[in-house]
Amino acid sequence: MKELLPEADIQHVGSTAIPDSVTKGDLDIQVRVSAEQFSIAVELLSNLYDRN
Repeated sequence: MKELLPEADIQHVGSTAIPDSVTKGDLDIQVRVSAEQFSIAVELLSNLYDRN
């Protein structure tokens, strides 16, 4: 992901970010880009992941 969007701020959020927590096992991330890069980021990430 960082290779596709090197300028992005990518954060691991949600319960999986807390060590030793009991989770559903899914991974929650936040990807922050500038307004100008938003549509490009959506397109690139949509090719890899389902949007939630």
